[in-house]
Amino acid sequence: MNVNIKSENFNEIYNAKVSMIIPTWDNLHYLVQLIKDIREYSKSNYEIIIVDNGSTDGTAEYCASQKDIKFISCPNSSFSKAINVGIKAANSNYFILMNTDIRINDMGWDLQLIAPFSVSDKIGITSPTTNGTYSPFQRMRNKEDGLPIMIFTDEVAFVCIAIRKELIDRIGYLDESYISGCEDVDYCWRTIDAGYFICVNRALWVEHLQGGGNTTSKKFKNNSNILSGRAKLKEKWGVDRSKENCVRIPIRNTYVSIGYYIRPHMLDNYS
Repeated sequence: MNVNIKSENFNEIYNAKVSMIIPTWDNLHYLVQLIKDIREYSKSNYEIIIVDNGSTDGTAEYCASQKDIKFISCPNSSFSKAINVGIKAANSNYFILMNTDIRINDMGWDLQLIAPFSVSDKIGITSPTTNGTYSPFQRMRNKEDGLPIMIFTDEVAFVCIAIRKELIDRIGYLDESYISGCEDVDYCWRTIDAGYFICVNRALWVEHLQGGGNTTSKKFKNNSNILSGRAKLKEKWGVDRSKENCVRIPIRNTYVSIGYYIRPHMLDNYS
């Protein structure tokens, strides 16, 4: 990766508008606390967009009473559709996608999350470290282990991540044919396939309470739809996401010094 850090890149990031998109369904308790965290700890010029999947727990009424929330009703929507609806309603260059059961306690967490975009215009997705995710790299919280603060991988769970607008303009929106699961994996693979990188910022941690998750998908989260998502992923990409179907390669440059599993058909992006 060609890295070119300039001070004006950081200034652009810190002055940028950020859209925080939160899909939800009957998860008001978690949502209220998340909104409190966002207001207390965010430092960017942000907007909050709630995409509701037909909640009956007072979510609509709560959002209507909050002047800084843009509320969108989108009943019977999958996670990918809800995210797409939120992105289309946003007006910014950076999008933070969040589950409702995320807790924040780092001041300026939002600027920390989007800061890696200033390193290279080829970084398309960034993630903090967190718990309760299938990605081992999102669980690698910085504990002075000698590994780089920024590490790169070929996929992250969309528990709490940031995407730059240029990437969406290039590869499009999330694939709405995924009903429950694997839509994030598919988007990450499309990102890598287009020549972009996915970065985990190990200096930033958010807590994942695992109390609601992709709440817009709870209606559809059953074994049939999960298996369907995995089958679609395999059909579309010609490889499943199990560890046995990956190869381990070392990546070495200024910002990466770690080996990791990656899909064989994506090796050319890392040569």
